[in-house]
Amino acid sequence: MNSPSVGDSTASVLSRFASPTLVSVILLAVAARLVLILLVPPTTDVYYYDTQAAEALIAGSSPYAHTFTGIPPRLVTPGAANVFAYLPFTALYLVPFRLLGDVRLGFVLADLVIALTLYMSTEKRRMAIAEVYLFTPFVVVFSTIYINNAIVSMVFLALFFYFERKGGRLLAPVCLGLSLASNQVAWLILPVILYYQSRERRFRDITIELATAFLVMLPFALLDFNSFFYETITFQFSRPVLEVITITGPIDLSLGALLNINLNLSLNGFLLTLSGFTLPLWSRAGAIAVLLPFVLKRVKDLSSMARASGVFLLVSLFVLPSDFFLPYLELPFFIFLTFLGGALRERLNA
Repeated sequence: MNSPSVGDSTASVLSRFASPTLVSVILLAVAARLVLILLVPPTTDVYYYDTQAAEALIAGSSPYAHTFTGIPPRLVTPGAANVFAYLPFTALYLVPFRLLGDVRLGFVLADLVIALTLYMSTEKRRMAIAEVYLFTPFVVVFSTIYINNAIVSMVFLALFFYFERKGGRLLAPVCLGLSLASNQVAWLILPVILYYQSRERRFRDITIELATAFLVMLPFALLDFNSFFYETITFQFSRPVLEVITITGPIDLSLGALLNINLNLSLNGFLLTLSGFTLPLWSRAGAIAVLLPFVLKRVKDLSSMARASGVFLLVSLFVLPSDFFLPYLELPFFIFLTFLGGALRERLNA
């Protein structure tokens, strides 16, 4: 029997993408997002920071030295004026979409790529998994009107899992490096990934991942280290601790009123609300460090690594930040879908 050729494999992949059902789902997902972008104005200041950060790069300057202006006062995050709180590849990724007219087009494309990696992750129920991601309401909202910058990191993490499963020994670590260079949250799952790769003696991959991330970040750090360090690291841990529910303005039935309710579901938020005290960063980091060995103990293969990453990230997001950012739950949500696709694939091949 002849083994399948590379051409046969490519034709098989293309035939999956040509599925009428998949094409219809993609068109519907894009249409829903474009309608929201056209009809509903941005409801968070992140859109304005992203747009101006991309414009700064186009003009040849650093977003960490940029003065941000023109942000609607009702959307301004207290204490965050002139702070681009994200790692540089987020802004770099958005540059071509700013040139096309709207940075949100980059988030729409990212959603589609993430969904396609989920679709390609298994033969069984692959369409259902992709549809769950594309049409979960908060996923649609976070790429259109209430921007979640973690999506940029997510798309490269999705490509990392896809190429890792396919044996892409160069593409997988490069994609993980770009994910790390996009958002600080991705670094929380790095210990789990490094443990998995160390077990497999994949030290070359580890080197490529870290080198890619640092090569992207290094020019921005060298241009203005103090600003870069403050905006991407110090600022994240210097935000004031708010109670679980904080009313910041008048309440009515309009969509805008939702902006006047701050929800802080972090550990410190609950402690402040219930007992009036909070835990320092060192103790919260220590609690996460204690959890890590128990999580790593369950890492045996790629599928269990994805599951462990999702669990560790979910706990970390509640424990480490003093100000819990609800959209970041989208990242563990995606990781658990990735684990589900991998688990279904393994069961099918068993």
